[in-house]
Amino acid sequence: MRSYTRCPACGSATLQRSEEVISSKLTLGPEFTYKKEKYTCQDCEEWGDFALKNDQSFSLAQRGAQAFSMKEMAETLSEKKHVSMAYIERAFELPVGTVARWKQGKFSASSLALMRTVFIYPFLVNVAASGFDSRVAKKTVKRITSKKKTTKRTK
Repeated sequence: MRSYTRCPACGSATLQRSEEVISSKLTLGPEFTYKKEKYTCQDCEEWGDFALKNDQSFSLAQRGAQAFSMKEMAETLSEKKHVSMAYIERAFELPVGTVARWKQGKFSASSLALMRTVFIYPFLVNVAASGFDSRVAKKTVKRITSKKKTTKRTK
């Protein structure tokens, strides 16, 4: 991609730069902010991201929020939901140390999706540990849904 120091529409060098801080919310994670640049041509009034920095600014901020979220989910699973990271690695047949790398910010989009799924449905680790046996999955879901029905009736 080409970055412009001139208006891409008319070629004028009389550009006015403005900046605003934009907020966005990460799925199962924190809100994050990034700076959005806008250039306006003083001659033809064309405007846009002529320096082509906004996508990169967004991506960097999003990646930071994802790294924070990944670490928080792993710690919450360990401390509050009592699901060890070693058990997750064994159950999903991941190499040893994978979750530790995730906590350090070294993860892919699919790793983040897996962690989000396990965070919301921690029982899936047990299903994975069974080799994704459909009987174990059905029993687990049945047990969980019957607990929810019992809890609703007693309230």
